[in-house]
This record gives sequence, structure tokens and C-alpha cells, in this order.
Amino acid sequence: IFDRFKNEKGEFKSRLCDDIEGLLQLYETSFLSMEGESTLEMATEFTMNTLMIKLVLISSILDWCTMAWSFHCTGPYRGQRLDDS
Repeated sequence: IFDRFKNEKGEFKSRLCDDIEGLLQLYETSFLSMEGESTLEMATEFTMNTLMIKLVLISSILDWCTMAWSFHCTGPYRGQRLDDS
């Protein structure tokens, strides 16, 4: 499903960098991956790097707060995933 956001080199398309809300959604979704899902692991790295750059360059305080809150609520701060076993 996420492969349509990649270019012919297998990298995420640069046009995604302009959609902050979409980047945040992809960032949050990427943490639902299972071990070995390379596309979602790439998505985590791509979105984290892109959003950190955007965070420095952001002009809207509302966008900055939204991004900062999303980083706070996901990633290493998120709760552990429940295991079915």
C-alpha cells in the first residue's frame, strides 16, 4: 500500500515533504509495523528526518505545536504494543 508513495529508486517521493499532516500520519502509522517490514521502517526514518527539518523551518506556531505534540505522543514515548500470544 505504501509503495505508491515511492519513486522508481524505492525512496519516498520528495513531494511528500510538502504535506505536514500527511507526514505526521505516515510517521504515526509507521510505528504499527512488525519487525522486518522494511517499507514502514523506511517510513519511520524518512518522516522523522523530514519532520525534524520542517520543525526547524516551520513558520506557523499551530503547525509547530501539532508536530511537537505528535513527536511527543509517538515513537519512543508511545506505549508498548499488545501481543496476541
